[in-house]
Amino acid sequence: MARYLSPEWVQAFDAALGALDLTDAVAAAGEGSLAAADGVFSVAQLVQGVPADLGLGAEVRVVLTVAEGRAHVALGDGGAPRTEATATIALAYADAPA
Repeated sequence: MARYLSPEWVQAFDAALGALDLTDAVAAAGEGSLAAADGVFSVAQLVQGVPADLGLGAEVRVVLTVAEGRAHVALGDGGAPRTEATATIALAYADAPA
């Protein structure tokens, strides 16, 4: 199993998400949430205190984006210009995998 937050872990997580059709779940969630009502949102997770041997820096940003019924996860900004996430969660590396 790939180590949490490693590029391999993110790629495997993204591949698993790619197989899901979230259209119905997003529509149901959007009924009670203005932020999710249009079916497009992102959640950033800022993980602090990342071990140096991962080679990613002390703070890592992982972004989960949902659009058109599909989810995508990427390290940092996924190569796109940095945009404000709908929600941001910040936590320590020791707590993040839990």
